[in-house]
Amino acid sequence: MTAAVIASTAKRLAVLLVLLAACVVPSAASAAPGVLDPSFDPSGAPPGTAVVASPAAGTAVAVLSDGKIVTAGTDENADEFEVARYNADGTLDTTFDPGGPEPGIVTDTVAGLPAAATSLAVAPGGKLVVAGCGEGGDGDQEFAVAVYDSDGTPDTSFDPGGAQPGTVVTPVGSGGGGQGSGGGHLACAFGVVVQPDGRIVAAGIASANHTNSFALVRYDPDGSLDTSFGAAGAEPGIVLTQVGVGTPFNDQYGGVVLGADGKLTVAGTASSAITDGATTDGFALARYNPDGTLDTSFDAGGPQPGTVITEIADGGEVAHALVVQGDGNFVVAGTAIDAGGHPDFALARYDADGSLDTTFDAAGAQPGTVVTPIGVKSLADGLALQADGKLVAAGDAFDAGDENFALARYNANGTLDASFDAAGSQPGTVETPLGDDGLAAAAGVAIGGDDTAVVTGFADFGPDFDDGFVLARYLLDPLVQSITFPAVGPLHVGPATVTLSATASSGLPVTYRVLSGPCHVSAATLSVSGVGSCQVAADQAGAGHYAAAPEVMQTIAVNADAATTCKVTLTVTGPPTASQQVTVQNTASGLSAITNIKITNGTVAFPAITPGTTGPVVVTATKTNQSLKTVWSFDATDAAGNVTHCS
Repeated sequence: MTAAVIASTAKRLAVLLVLLAACVVPSAASAAPGVLDPSFDPSGAPPGTAVVASPAAGTAVAVLSDGKIVTAGTDENADEFEVARYNADGTLDTTFDPGGPEPGIVTDTVAGLPAAATSLAVAPGGKLVVAGCGEGGDGDQEFAVAVYDSDGTPDTSFDPGGAQPGTVVTPVGSGGGGQGSGGGHLACAFGVVVQPDGRIVAAGIASANHTNSFALVRYDPDGSLDTSFGAAGAEPGIVLTQVGVGTPFNDQYGGVVLGADGKLTVAGTASSAITDGATTDGFALARYNPDGTLDTSFDAGGPQPGTVITEIADGGEVAHALVVQGDGNFVVAGTAIDAGGHPDFALARYDADGSLDTTFDAAGAQPGTVVTPIGVKSLADGLALQADGKLVAAGDAFDAGDENFALARYNANGTLDASFDAAGSQPGTVETPLGDDGLAAAAGVAIGGDDTAVVTGFADFGPDFDDGFVLARYLLDPLVQSITFPAVGPLHVGPATVTLSATASSGLPVTYRVLSGPCHVSAATLSVSGVGSCQVAADQAGAGHYAAAPEVMQTIAVNADAATTCKVTLTVTGPPTASQQVTVQNTASGLSAITNIKITNGTVAFPAITPGTTGPVVVTATKTNQSLKTVWSFDATDAAGNVTHCS
């Protein structure tokens, strides 16, 4: 396969892609589902998007546990794998391949030859596995896989003896019916998963014996073929399955998922029959046991147990993405083409046994499937599953001569989620124009831990820039937050104030309102002006990814100010010197001053008083002439202005 063929493959992969968004950037307080996240690369054009300034197309994306984002695609100048890692804020992570020519981005051949990336998986320990198409030594198109350590450097323990350690090219299929430039075989991986034991499974399509078939290749962690997989086949380590009457090889690919039971399910496109010399393509699934044999319990009553083909529209279907749900059901996303040749977003859900799940869009034209037109025509290429069971499909849509990022969100029952871009022209879907020339498309979508959808693809930025590697992040359902409002009071009448200390679980600032009663609030400072009770509310209006918090209220009692007490606590009769101590205290508003001190034959001393001090304050009178009588008194003023005479 020539470099030009790989470049063309990469471009076609990108053009069938999909995205999310809205043209108007929301305010930070909106947190509306379906809009670009303005906190992601705020300097982007528009904010919420990040662009790598190189002719490249992103095809796969993953969100790491620390919030960083990894994308994989193809450098269209060099015909090489391109992998980039971003910080959670949308800036390039320069700790990724820091010693490379462009920290944050890795561009590399596979086995020393041109390659195009289609898929990405995160392995245990944070290693990254990228799969796609690579040029073999004979010029044919082959499966290509590269493994990178978490820092972006090649994992040279993968195929260490190969032409380029860290990468491998595997010929898959043979026979003269292939479409490769060498006329031998033509193969490409369109999906990849990593098993818990570190073995890697790449899935895609290969030409074999004049027919295109589903193809799976399993590698041991060291990059060698796992010959226990498909051990009884012609090429141990490789499994080929002709689904229906064959599988087209025109970018009509799907994906692969690994079940909890170790079984592998592959989605793609196949034809169930030939009519008048022509075929009608449909969504196709095949499920395999862990050893690579077909799982014949899957659609056991069908014409080809272990596989299933579903036709939705008169013009056929193309499957591009697959997810497995927690209950073991599968959802396929792709494109359905009507009799007039117009493509639309399409999804189908299958029960774990391979039968259509007719509860999915049960009221639709074909229960178990759903078709969603967006714009004049639209192509779905990515699919992601939210934790609540909602599904986000991404692709591109054509409107007024432009190709835009497109997104649709579905409820768990298959109906469009009208809360998604609810203010848009077609609630449940969204289109986003990007680039300069009206040409943009997305390929991969992943759900972030902060309840966002991250999409990768490309946009055309004109002759001076050409295609740009684009990453965009969209808000999904706003995150829930709560308020903790510690109890206050009871308070007492007076000029004294109290600082309110409610906190929001989001860390966002809390505001306060007095709903009723003799209280006033300024910022977080509460003051009282009379006896009674005050109802005070704490609020957090929502911002960024967070929805407004439920309001929390409390009732604060305001009592009359308690009297100041004066109590003789110590008398010293002498000799040599007689003295007396009086303890003054006010536990309500507190003391503010000791004034109007009167004494005969003696002196009075007391510490400095901080207004609002609830005491106790000790006032000491000391005799001057021990033989004469001493009489003394003073006034204690509390913070509410009340005066108590002590004598």
